[in-house]
Amino acid sequence: MEETMYAYLDKYQILHVVNEKELAEKYALNKKIVEVDIEEEHGYPVINKQSVVYYAEDGAAFIYGNRTDKRAKQIVTPEEITKIVNKLK
Repeated sequence: MEETMYAYLDKYQILHVVNEKELAEKYALNKKIVEVDIEEEHGYPVINKQSVVYYAEDGAAFIYGNRTDKRAKQIVTPEEITKIVNKLK
């Protein structure tokens, strides 16, 4: 049986995906969470086997780390992330 995953935007409007509903509710901006069918790595969504750090405030998505990480690379926001974030707004 696959685990239910929950997505939320934190107070910095960064997208997270976790398997604990209580954790998502605790840190979710405006207490909004959605069930998602997506994998996670260290609390971030995984798209095409890459952990993606997504900043909803300016619509920026990064792989290989967050925007302050020197090796991070900005990517076009994956459609899956756009769909999730639209449900959280």
